[in-house]
Amino acid sequence: MRLLYDNKYLAATISASSENPNYLAANTQNTVIAKVYRSVADSTIIKISTQIKASYVTIMGHNFTPTVQITLQGNDTDAWGAPSFEETIPYRSDMCILNFNEATYNYWRILISDSDTSADGYIEIGGIYLGTYLQMPGMKLDQQLEKKTDSSISITYSGQAYGEERYSYRNPGFNFPFITHDQRDELNNMFENNKNVKPLICLVWANDYNIEPPMYCVIDQKSLQFKRNGDNIDPWAVKLKFREVF
Repeated sequence: MRLLYDNKYLAATISASSENPNYLAANTQNTVIAKVYRSVADSTIIKISTQIKASYVTIMGHNFTPTVQITLQGNDTDAWGAPSFEETIPYRSDMCILNFNEATYNYWRILISDSDTSADGYIEIGGIYLGTYLQMPGMKLDQQLEKKTDSSISITYSGQAYGEERYSYRNPGFNFPFITHDQRDELNNMFENNKNVKPLICLVWANDYNIEPPMYCVIDQKSLQFKRNGDNIDPWAVKLKFREVF
């Protein structure tokens, strides 16, 4: 498992080459994915003019089609003839995500071109992550990948069901039975940074997103409870629960 929790993009200086004045690029720095940015054409460039160390980029809440072309570039100067870093971000319908060798640049750019969005006529993005990740230790085998709903139902005296259908969300819990002192410190740093308020991205199996898709979520607990497990090398155990948000 990997946790993408320290999103340096949120506080960065950003701009967009194409921007609808009613759906500003600044909306991508809002942690509510439903609050979107829109371009006024079928292509756009998001420029980040802040030094950031990163090994992951994600694009969430988008309207891309499978033929979209997405490129991440990094450079130490704002001159893009031959950027120091350039990689293609693969398409996913839920969340476009790229893991790359950790790098630090003064400027980053995300170039998006999608001529098949003609039905919409614009590029739409709900959120962007640019930063590093926290590598979690091995999980216990008996994990619960729980999915819930906020729908409500009432059963009448004669047995009829009347309900209000609402949204569904993932609400998994994980048990980490062997954690080092350093890993405990890293988890405490994550909890202090995000608490149960600031969303993060949970990659349950970071090498195969098809088993369990990337999840935009919050920590669904008000405390971290570390327990001694008796091991001399990995002496701590902890449980984590997440709730998917949108």
